[in-house]
Amino acid sequence: MNERNFIKSLYRGVRSEIFGPSDSSILKLKDTAVGETCFVLGNGPSLADVDNKTLERYPTFGTNGIFLKHTPNYYVTISVDFYKNHFDAIKGLKGSVKFIGDNLHDLHTGSVDEHILNCNWNVYGNVRGPKQPVFNFPVPVRFSKRADRVVYLGGTVLSICLQLAYWMGYTRVILLGVDHKFGFPRSEAVYGGRRLDAEDGDSIHFDKAYSKPGYTPHCDMIAVERSFELALKAFQKAGREIVNATPNTGLDVIPKRELKDLL
Repeated sequence: MNERNFIKSLYRGVRSEIFGPSDSSILKLKDTAVGETCFVLGNGPSLADVDNKTLERYPTFGTNGIFLKHTPNYYVTISVDFYKNHFDAIKGLKGSVKFIGDNLHDLHTGSVDEHILNCNWNVYGNVRGPKQPVFNFPVPVRFSKRADRVVYLGGTVLSICLQLAYWMGYTRVILLGVDHKFGFPRSEAVYGGRRLDAEDGDSIHFDKAYSKPGYTPHCDMIAVERSFELALKAFQKAGREIVNATPNTGLDVIPKRELKDLL
């Protein structure tokens, strides 16, 4: 059954990329930022130390609870868990172009600054051998170069930000607040991810008020890293770049740079 779901999901995603209907509002954004630089903001603890004036240097992509610190130019959310706890704040967010997952129907207001994403969802599972899995389904399965038609999910909503930044034509993406530290060593990361306990969940964000008390976020470190690897390959193939300017980041798959050298 898992194999069938994976094949169906992959088929739907690729079909959407090649033949699917285009969202006219997202289509208009294609290559509107060629030659420009943007920030893609994670919500890790290090973001608290970044001056908000610095964030005004370039357009910003932000997700979920970023509004507790900064109003991004582009706001992205697909998280059912997060939106249930912050519905009013997200719906009332002003000053951002919003990209909302097609699963969050209650957030859709019909605003001209709101775009609905056609999301290709994760399928976890594996092809099993006699004693153990011989192949785990990749999550995310792809990186979309046609965000007007489909975006692939996997591990982190930042992967969607990168697919949108690619679609808009940004030449350089600077990651900030991507600490990639979740309270356990990389060696303990498992396929499919794990739920963090409430204490660790409170420690992975820039603001203690980020999550409701007792909230236990899901973390799939392996999928997060694959998301960034796919994005980096796509950008590099197109002659563009992604760099990670997060101090003391745990994410090694993206080239690291000092922020001061990028401003």
